[in-house]
Amino acid sequence: MPHQQVDPMTPKLSELTALPKNVPIDWFEPAYWNLQLTVREKAHYIADGVCITFPVGKLCEKWEDIVKWKGLSQGNFMEQFGNSVLTLYQIPTPEDIKQLEEQEEEDDEDEVEEDLTLRQSDD
Repeated sequence: MPHQQVDPMTPKLSELTALPKNVPIDWFEPAYWNLQLTVREKAHYIADGVCITFPVGKLCEKWEDIVKWKGLSQGNFMEQFGNSVLTLYQIPTPEDIKQLEEQEEEDDEDEVEEDLTLRQSDD
């Protein structure tokens, strides 16, 4: 009996052309956050603090579980449910962010020196 190969459907192109702004980190799947985003991108999303929107999936399945967390303040929510979600994400440390800022300052200085060198060679 001959084998028929069925080609999969072409995936639909995403309408997103850039990363979203001002979203909680759990907007991203943990694997994407941990493996695809740069430290700079991660630092952008946590600049105003680490924010989680939903607890782990099992606490979103039944209404009885949802009412336990849906009306909580951000602080209480994070204290009771957010930390278990955070364990899934690799959050940049203050040292990582400091190193990133130092690198950006060095890059800015190098760019200024390069601009000066180019201007002097044009004269």
